[in-house]
Amino acid sequence: MIPRCIAILVLGGGGAMSGMLEAQVRRATEVDTLARYGPSVYDRARQRAVMVRQIAWPGFGTSTQHDLVAWDGGDWVPILPPIVLQQTVDDVAYDALRDRILVLGGTTLRTVRGTEIGFLPTVPMPSPSLFDTPEQRRLVHDEARDEVVVFGGSHTTRTSPPRYVAYDQTYVLRGGVWQEAPLAIRPPARDGHALVHDPLRRRTVLFGGGTSVPFVSFGDTWEWDGFAWTQVAVSGPAAGGAQGTYDPTMQRVVVIDARGDVWAFDGRAWTPLGAGTPRPGARLAFDGTGLLASGHSVGYLYDLETLRWNGATWNLVPTSVHLHSSYDALMAYDTTRDELLCVHLNPPTSWIPTSTWTWNGRWTRHAGTTPGAGALAFDERHGEAVLFGGWTGSETWTWNGSAWTQRTPPVSPPQQAPPPQQGHRLAYDPIRDRTVMHGIGGTWLWDGTTWAPSAGPQPPSVGTIFEFDPSRGAIVTTGGLGLSMQTWEWSGQWQLAGPTSGLASSYLAAFDPQRGRLVAFENTVEHEWSGTAWIASPASLPFRLQYARAMETDPVRRRLLFRGVLGGRETLLLHVLGDTPSLVEDLGGGCASGIALTLEERPAVGATAELVANVAPNAPVLFGFALQPISAPLGSCTLRSDGSLSLSLLGAGPTGRASVTLAIPAEPWMRGASVVVQAGEMQGGQVVLSRALRLSAGD
Repeated sequence: MIPRCIAILVLGGGGAMSGMLEAQVRRATEVDTLARYGPSVYDRARQRAVMVRQIAWPGFGTSTQHDLVAWDGGDWVPILPPIVLQQTVDDVAYDALRDRILVLGGTTLRTVRGTEIGFLPTVPMPSPSLFDTPEQRRLVHDEARDEVVVFGGSHTTRTSPPRYVAYDQTYVLRGGVWQEAPLAIRPPARDGHALVHDPLRRRTVLFGGGTSVPFVSFGDTWEWDGFAWTQVAVSGPAAGGAQGTYDPTMQRVVVIDARGDVWAFDGRAWTPLGAGTPRPGARLAFDGTGLLASGHSVGYLYDLETLRWNGATWNLVPTSVHLHSSYDALMAYDTTRDELLCVHLNPPTSWIPTSTWTWNGRWTRHAGTTPGAGALAFDERHGEAVLFGGWTGSETWTWNGSAWTQRTPPVSPPQQAPPPQQGHRLAYDPIRDRTVMHGIGGTWLWDGTTWAPSAGPQPPSVGTIFEFDPSRGAIVTTGGLGLSMQTWEWSGQWQLAGPTSGLASSYLAAFDPQRGRLVAFENTVEHEWSGTAWIASPASLPFRLQYARAMETDPVRRRLLFRGVLGGRETLLLHVLGDTPSLVEDLGGGCASGIALTLEERPAVGATAELVANVAPNAPVLFGFALQPISAPLGSCTLRSDGSLSLSLLGAGPTGRASVTLAIPAEPWMRGASVVVQAGEMQGGQVVLSRALRLSAGD
């Protein structure tokens, strides 16, 4: 058991209060930890499973970037400060002899130890192609022989037309020098295979994979003994793409095959692992206690989740479920339950059903029927969300926090256009306690029981903006076509408020509590509504609103929630838009060869995060917290935190991992507060310090 110090830390100082934020620049904090799953490895020294995730794609002013996330027992969480890898990543392995992670991408082999990134060796690894970048190569570290082994992969030539080429070469890194093993007997060329080292039997096991041209799926098993390949005549997993890991508790190589079934190999035979199997394409990981399988859920192709093996069955880890899709979603903020409601939509012809989600720091997928496309708003008076439309265009549904109910009001608005052409809008007016709908047939009001039409002048068309503006006490919408677009306000009836010059292409809008204005967003411009005109300014964030997107106001925490694409990302993620993002900054200092200090999970208000130091086994570790950094020499090291706020002394345990859990109060005044932390231990009579981190509590 590793000693742990659980600390409830009240961060203070160094931050601006909410009333002082108006002039600051809006910033985005990703609160979805995963865009997609990547290769993983078990970091023995830090006793955690580590996965590589892609955070940026080439183009749009960015290059391919990855960083690392760790399994915290309930979900994959970011390791902070971020360890950013400016490269593609094909596979990872753990070098226990040197306590480092090996990261293979193309012809580059990088190392990650703590928060330090290095290269190994300085000469790029060989490639069968001089002009094309290899992909999907797999590697292992053979601990007994202290060798890195790489096999397979492929590339697509830059010729016209392009040509697919698969590899059957084996490369070995011995003594810092790459060597190609000249073998007459070898596995056929392939990519998409599993390559796992069995340290107990001192063998590297290869299974599955295939080629694209010609299309071939392999179901063969091979073993590498450090000198030669031997095919093992066994049957078991399905042929095709595979991924694997080693489970030291079972002392078995484990792979997940093309069908999503999991198998264990003991050197003689493959054995299936239990019922409730994971998913095709899932990623396996070992977290120190057992196996994890992370992939898409059954019936919800665009959801990501992790299952745990309990020795007999695979069981969903409820806190690991993520909403991940390129389709639109309806969003409304549930002020009664203090959570974001999200109705995930799919085209009506899709076999993937619509689904209901809530987010209160983690995503939760709710079982049961979800209505189809429509318009959504939260009725604060009745404490329920209202959706009008559905697949027929004339349905009324309400959400009570756990289930949808289709209502049968005595009076309903006329049928709206069927999906996906629906264009009506919905918003809640808290002053008049009515949910307001505008669409075909004009404006209608929902009182919790029935609909009633609203007489008087009407906007000329259904606009892209339809939001309640608390600063105006009115619902604001745009209507009309092209240069004749107008802005209307509803405060019991519609009134023309002003022209909408320059706002024709706005994609979404929401009330920004920090600025006290209704804000409309385009890709490069944002507009604030003054009550008579839209005031334009350059966009404060690199929005890519041509993709599916949704935005909602969180009035409880006075911030915006945006689900969409920003910058170099190419997937929809949930972001908090605010002036006080949660940050982890590297302040430097420490010793030249100091100990590693990282944070797992963001220091968000109302959340917990684990501060981890890796030191010598069983060594005492001192964590020092301060409000402001200092710079003072301490031998050959630099002290950046004097511990004036608090000191925590604890033992690291036999693995050398020492951790402090920081619980940040869920109080608005905590936003922007910060603390400086540095860790130290005694080595050979001398103090060895980590680099210092500044943790800023925010959204």
